Amino acid sequence: MIDYETLIDTLIRRDSTAASIGSEYDTDLVRTLPALVYRLVGDGQQANANGLWTVVLTANVHGAPADAWRVISELYDAVHAWPAPISTGVVAGVGYVHLVTDVDMPSRQPTSPLGGNTGVQYQASWTLLLCDL
Repeated sequence: MIDYETLIDTLIRRDSTAASIGSEYDTDLVRTLPALVYRLVGDGQQANANGLWTVVLTANVHGAPADAWRVISELYDAVHAWPAPISTGVVAGVGYVHLVTDVDMPSRQPTSPLGGNTGVQYQASWTLLLCDL
């Protein structure tokens, strides 16, 4: 079975310029903006193909408007560079990203209507087809 959490966490930390990065389970570590918080949901092996796994990655970036947009845009480009032919999505001893499909392009999310909030949140999500090594 592929360690998809290690694979995606390694790639996000390598490719993101966010000041804080963490999974939704590590939100206590996210203290500096812009902050990237991601969620992974594994759908399991595909078509009984040994070594092919589908995972949905959802990323949320919180911060000042220009910073949050920059971080989510850079992550969007990085995620699309992970599979071949560019193939930057390889983590030795773990696996690689074979295919990326957009679920939701980066979009601004609703924020609290309470006053004093100058930050924004952007969200994007992808379906990733992963291969173990």
